[in-house]
Amino acid sequence: RFDINPSNPAHILIATTRGSHWDEAGIYGTWDADSPVPTWDLVFYPFHGGWMDSAFFIDPYVFDIVFSPSNPAKVAYCEEHVSISNDTGTTWQQKFTTQQGANKWKGNGLELMNTDAIAFHPTNPDVYFIGYDDFGLFRTDDNANSFSRLDPKQSPDYAPLPPLDGVKDIIIDPQIPTDIYISRWGGSQGDYIADYPTGGILYSSDNGNTFAPRVGSLPEGRCDLAMDMQSGAAGSRTLYCAVYYSGIYKTTNSGSLGHLSIRVLEQRQARCGKS
Repeated sequence: RFDINPSNPAHILIATTRGSHWDEAGIYGTWDADSPVPTWDLVFYPFHGGWMDSAFFIDPYVFDIVFSPSNPAKVAYCEEHVSISNDTGTTWQQKFTTQQGANKWKGNGLELMNTDAIAFHPTNPDVYFIGYDDFGLFRTDDNANSFSRLDPKQSPDYAPLPPLDGVKDIIIDPQIPTDIYISRWGGSQGDYIADYPTGGILYSSDNGNTFAPRVGSLPEGRCDLAMDMQSGAAGSRTLYCAVYYSGIYKTTNSGSLGHLSIRVLEQRQARCGKS
């Protein structure tokens, strides 16, 4: 995964995810991405911190990494936990627990489980959303001092979609921050074995407090979501959705998904990403 510093396009942070070689895992950065041969440096080797003993467990991979649009010095990455940097990625602090004294810790509302996505509010860097692969969607309004669980229950169902526990992508409209699009999927081991047969797109107009499906003719399955921030207007954006085993779909009206753009990228899988 990677992200581009919104105030300096030559500064990019990229992080290895699972499937990469263990010896090369970490967060890498370049400050001269616009040069013919940019220089990349290892800026951080992820670890849990807090009360978690790294001698017991360490997973140095990253599932998502993002700059805050309104404060690019603030960066977040997520794996089994969420960590925040306030110096563009040089140093990091975990956000799942707070030390209260010698060997005393207080949870902040997050679990040590796979977190697939993170998204900052476009104008308030203290507000951001976290998507788990099995616990759904969470939001902090106070810079991770606490988190609100946004799912009404475990594995909520939004007909015609089946109950879905995971959140794969989170996209916030930059002009109307209360408009939020998420892709949901079955993050359980059973869905992995069955080649991710469930998933779909949901939309919220109230800051993630409630959601409704945006399915249209979109086939069901694990999906990756991307928004063209420059096209259309708030509430009517161009969205791209890559559905596992089906292909890439496009709509120019984010209120519904239905217009087929590209049927199949590969025989077995398709993914959306930053371009």
